[in-house]
Amino acid sequence: MIICSPQISVSPYASLGGAVHDREILQALANLGNTLLIPLPKGEIAKSNDHILIIPTHHHFINCYEYNYIFLPAVYQLWKKYHFSWLRIHTPTLIPLGIMIKSLTGVSLHLSIHHQENKTFHKILYQLAAKWFDLFSTVSIYSSKIIKSKLNISDKKIVVVFNGVEEKYSPQQKRQWLIQKLGIDGKFILLYLGSLTERKNLPFLLQVLSNCLHYSTEFRLIICGTGNLESTLQKQVTQLNLSPYVIFTGYIAEENKIDYYNIADIFLYPSLLEGFGLSIAEAMACGVPVIASNTTSIPEVVGDCGLLANPYDVKDFSQKIQILANDVQLRKCFSTCGPNRIRSNFSWDKSASLLNRAYHANNYQSQ
Repeated sequence: MIICSPQISVSPYASLGGAVHDREILQALANLGNTLLIPLPKGEIAKSNDHILIIPTHHHFINCYEYNYIFLPAVYQLWKKYHFSWLRIHTPTLIPLGIMIKSLTGVSLHLSIHHQENKTFHKILYQLAAKWFDLFSTVSIYSSKIIKSKLNISDKKIVVVFNGVEEKYSPQQKRQWLIQKLGIDGKFILLYLGSLTERKNLPFLLQVLSNCLHYSTEFRLIICGTGNLESTLQKQVTQLNLSPYVIFTGYIAEENKIDYYNIADIFLYPSLLEGFGLSIAEAMACGVPVIASNTTSIPEVVGDCGLLANPYDVKDFSQKIQILANDVQLRKCFSTCGPNRIRSNFSWDKSASLLNRAYHANNYQSQ
């Protein structure tokens, strides 16, 4: 099968959930013998092989919606040359591209949704997609229920394609050089790794830490990542007198994430909205005990191999940290069952096979 998937990025160095999903699911689809045609802005890093063809296009000048017109001639020419079966769209901003190409060619359309965007224009685009697109995929059962309800689409038109975790994410010895670099030797390490944005609920996490320090001053919170809240969070740290207890690392490259996961005693994830929560799965695969929000898709990832807490309740989140910090046996239990759960349930190969079957089933129904 030939699949066309215009992308803004498929960088091997991308570390955010959506970018990782696109990169890995496309590679896994190629591993199944499909041919992937990927229009991509010039200069973006990507790996090509016998099953993945990268087609350079221009960068946008004004905003990302311009990609609808930048990709249009490239995708149309690819259809004329290869007559691909599916056009995969990975972001609501490219939904108009899908509609234009289907109008010209009749090709089948697939929209990959990580979580429902709340922007008004995105909601309008999703409603258009419900009328034009043949298949929807998303990364959790929670998201699939929301999408089916809001877009009024049938079960047959949506497939759950969980995120996977690469085998390189595994329990490893703590990197002493990193512990020394961060000045955390002998401390109890709490770790957050992800973007520093509103829905990640990090101001709340700093309040939780402030509460926990009443019980022990041995806690150290490492915050890995960048985002629009970075300066706000740093000011909050100063206001709460948390400077000795919080370390901001900035951006962590994909190849260095494993080292950070493996120095943590507990991984914390108080997010308010997740389509999946890839950082949680990566931490669990590394054997790190997890405390995460009890909302949206997160319980699907954690299962019974971690603790869930109310991301609006400082006392509840703080108590869960204290429980896990004081219970060595419970941490050992989570360190063992976490990797097993991730390996059993979340792999890119399994997810690509599910999506591949959905492509073939929809092709058969349309004949």
